[in-house]
Amino acid sequence: LKNYFTSKYLNQMTNILNFCRLNDIKVVLIKQAYYIEPIYQKNLQSLSNIEILDKLMVYHKETNRDNKSLFWIYTNLILNNILDEIKLKNQDIIIVDPINELYAGTKDKFFYEDGIHLNVYGNEIIANKIFESIKKVITTN
Repeated sequence: LKNYFTSKYLNQMTNILNFCRLNDIKVVLIKQAYYIEPIYQKNLQSLSNIEILDKLMVYHKETNRDNKSLFWIYTNLILNNILDEIKLKNQDIIIVDPINELYAGTKDKFFYEDGIHLNVYGNEIIANKIFESIKKVITTN
């Protein structure tokens, strides 16, 4: 488990990026929102991946929140942070980050009941963010 979050995911993404470059494919990565506890999730954004990984290793011992939710909060945040790391080393990729917009409303405003699948309004946010990102690339080329 820990290896996946410290190196394996990054290595997999690097391999995908290298394949895309060899085949002249433009890469757009979209951060995944998972609506569980947006205030808590936003507060965690200031932590490093190492700090979040430390929390993940003991999530099942925490008593102040649901363990299943904590698992998904921590893993989701780590993977989204890795996308930022990838961007630092690969300026040619586009990162789309709809997180703040999707967490700005109540769960039912942008998500279905499960908190991960987006409703029509959540998908509209994603579509607009992708368009904005692609538009920046097109207008600078």
